[in-house]
Amino acid sequence: MKKPNIITIITHDTGRHFGCYGKPGVYTPAIDSIANDGVCLTNLFATSSICSPSRGSLFTGSYPQSNGLIGLAGSIWQWELNDRSQHLASLLGTAGYNSILFGLQHETANENVSHLGFSEWRCPHPVETNYDQHKNKPDAIAISKCVADFIRSYTHRDTPFYAQVGFFETHWPYDLLGAQTVDYDSIWVPPYADDNGTTRRHMAQLLGSIRTVDAGVNLILDALRTSGLEQDTLVIFTADHGFELPGGPAHARAKWSMFDPGLEIACLMRWPAGTIGGGRMINALLSNVDILPTVCDLINIDIPDYVDGKSFSSQITSPGSKASQMRDTVYALFVNGGRYMARTSEYKIILNFNEGFADRSNTRPQPVIELYDLQNDPLELYNVDGKPSYKLACADMSKRLWRWLEDVDDPILHGPVPTPTYNKAIREYRQFRRR
Repeated sequence: MKKPNIITIITHDTGRHFGCYGKPGVYTPAIDSIANDGVCLTNLFATSSICSPSRGSLFTGSYPQSNGLIGLAGSIWQWELNDRSQHLASLLGTAGYNSILFGLQHETANENVSHLGFSEWRCPHPVETNYDQHKNKPDAIAISKCVADFIRSYTHRDTPFYAQVGFFETHWPYDLLGAQTVDYDSIWVPPYADDNGTTRRHMAQLLGSIRTVDAGVNLILDALRTSGLEQDTLVIFTADHGFELPGGPAHARAKWSMFDPGLEIACLMRWPAGTIGGGRMINALLSNVDILPTVCDLINIDIPDYVDGKSFSSQITSPGSKASQMRDTVYALFVNGGRYMARTSEYKIILNFNEGFADRSNTRPQPVIELYDLQNDPLELYNVDGKPSYKLACADMSKRLWRWLEDVDDPILHGPVPTPTYNKAIREYRQFRRR
């Protein structure tokens, strides 16, 4: 079979806040159409609740500890992939693809994205998180117009293309790129958030930013239809992690946290010629580290040895197939907060290596171990660690998490995790000692 074109579209901080995931009041007809015509993964989680580590897993198929990108690229943190040739763009380039980057990337602070395997970067977007720099930069619609122009003018039909499309939306501040705020009196407030004026204004701006994303996606899908490339193009739409809530990182049960709202992400896939369609819902427990090996399977190239993820290609191409390849546990980390997580369909365990508070009043210390019964407490409000009836569950979940940390040789097992800035300072110290 001829290899398909591949388009990945990734949003910033949106989680699963789209109409096809049943979120009330969210207007995303273009995004929903991918779910209606393709497959919708309903139980997929990110490997981190911040941008770069999650994206690093998505685009390398390996956990942050394995690929080196355990914190943010750029800004003050300066984490980087150990081997940038492991990026999907490079992998596909070796397989004969023309790899183009459109808009935002957050996998490296290096502006020379050829190191990741891209032949060019169109409609570039800064990686730095100084948001004043983003004023007058391209929004999702401008980036999507650039993608649509590329699709319509693509004449190298014998060479498949890989287009990686990154939007700044829906990162806060939501109105920075001109997104319109919707009426906040009628919006849905998540049950884990404080329902007040501040939250409603915040959610209203988020919904406006999501509408901008949907308008951009519509331009890309329309270009695929009118160019005749729709049938032979694998479209993957996803997000890097959950959205941010008012109150700051220490208080949010979304971005920055190990709770489900911070880690659950959308993933929609469609490839008409490759039998990925039918509007099916895939409920298997998955991690975004599984997406790259799945793509490799779909286009019939070898899965690299360094990949940690598991392919779920048979589940999305063969309706009714047994989930024999599926995992029973997903894992995540937020290295800055010293938080590590293992989750099954029944329980979640969170290990906290850093000090913190467990409530908004900043009076109750954060426990070292948190255990949640997801069947009876889906909002993860009640820590059941230490309760006699959960002793076996806690032992099992603890074993899963510690074994994962050992398997990926997490640096936390060897002491507090040094940052790239710390390592640079120590190199200066060593030079001082040699002088």
